[in-house]
Amino acid sequence: MLRNGSRPGGRPARILLVEDSVADHKLVEMALAESGGDTELLHADDGAAALDVLDEVVAGHYPRPDVVLLDLNMPRASGVDVLRRVKGDPELRTIPVVVFSTSRSDVDVAVAYECGANAYVVKPLDLQRFMTVVRSIEEHWTGVVRLP
Repeated sequence: MLRNGSRPGGRPARILLVEDSVADHKLVEMALAESGGDTELLHADDGAAALDVLDEVVAGHYPRPDVVLLDLNMPRASGVDVLRRVKGDPELRTIPVVVFSTSRSDVDVAVAYECGANAYVVKPLDLQRFMTVVRSIEEHWTGVVRLP
């Protein structure tokens, strides 16, 4: 098992965070820093920016993320748009996408899974729980499972 976000060849695991909330972005950044892992956090501040990043990944101009941590409700393009782009592209579809949203809507959960989400996690409102959940996501997707 790879530990602390390391990947074969020693490079850090890459998580693409698609999040328009500056506060949530900073909290994810803090949680990953406190985890002691060797994880590189890439960030897109809305859905349209994420789509641009994904275009650059496919073109070979931007590093391929190992995992996408995706908020659903964003300006310019929704998380569902980003999810459909990832799961609809043969070069991207193997990237796990974890939806990380405040929405508890059964409809949002169903749509996310129908579009190919690998997991749906509701953002905890409690700060400590938020940090714990982010670290758990990192550990699972970069330290437990084997990714392509």
